[in-house]
Amino acid sequence: MKLSKSAFYAWKARPAKLITAKELQLYRRTKELFNASRQSLGSREMAKKLRSEGFEVTRYRTMKVMAKLKLQAKQRMATSLISRAMIMAYNLRKPPQGLVLHSDRGAQYTSKPYPKLMAG
Repeated sequence: MKLSKSAFYAWKARPAKLITAKELQLYRRTKELFNASRQSLGSREMAKKLRSEGFEVTRYRTMKVMAKLKLQAKQRMATSLISRAMIMAYNLRKPPQGLVLHSDRGAQYTSKPYPKLMAG
């Protein structure tokens, strides 16, 4: 990493930032909840869970905490998972011609491979 000597010494001379015990507790609990969710909680759900536990946080504060901790939610369901599930269900159930399927219009259902699977 390229860094000038003056920038390094300026950083070194800066006092360490102290955080409150409450903030440290928020960071720890956020990380615990995130890991317990198998890295799937986004900022909205994380904020809801933290508020239910008594933390006074907004979604934007939660986003900042998650960014600081480098926590990024994994996508829960990939299109391939949905496609495999539909193929398995079709093969197991043998639905009649003209079956109507209702979905939640999530990203997996509006992706390009999904309509091809349903048409084909």
